[in-house]
Amino acid sequence: MRQLAQVFLTLALLACCGQVASAAWTWETQVLSSPYHDFRLFHFQLGVTWPVQDQLSLALKLPVQLGVEPSGPRLELLPAQGSVAFSWPLREELTSELALELGVRREQLALRGGVKLVFDPLALKCSLLIQEEVTLQAGVAFAANERWALGAHLSYRKNSLLTYELHHSTAGARQLTFSYTQALDGSVQSLGVKITF
Repeated sequence: MRQLAQVFLTLALLACCGQVASAAWTWETQVLSSPYHDFRLFHFQLGVTWPVQDQLSLALKLPVQLGVEPSGPRLELLPAQGSVAFSWPLREELTSELALELGVRREQLALRGGVKLVFDPLALKCSLLIQEEVTLQAGVAFAANERWALGAHLSYRKNSLLTYELHHSTAGARQLTFSYTQALDGSVQSLGVKITF
């Protein structure tokens, strides 16, 4: 009960700060399953990002996890995560990014650095993530028009992940992203929805 009160207090503070700083809010839902295990994992996450300057932004994420197993459901409030991201243009179409992700647990500490290249209607991204193990991330996105885009992303590591995305932008600057992710060894797959407003 105490953890639930802390979450609601944090959300209230975020709502006040978010209005002052004109923050961007995100809501993410992800359902994970495996053909080898009889379980389903529902992951929910509320996030807020503050643009401090043109190149600097701060973010906070509050995740909740619901596991559905044969023994019954199990709800878990996960520790909040924060991140600091810094990006700067190298050329007109080339941007670099450096991000530090922080959390209460040691495994939440991560450092990511990479570059993004935009040639309309294509965007290419490549980065290196250091979090317990080193992961090479690469992605490509194709904008079909002003509102729709398709993307594919690969996280190359011990158990590599391939993600397909469908993006939709509305006139009110809201963004909706549908994603499907699968481990290349077939051990896990997930469906996700992300709303940015």
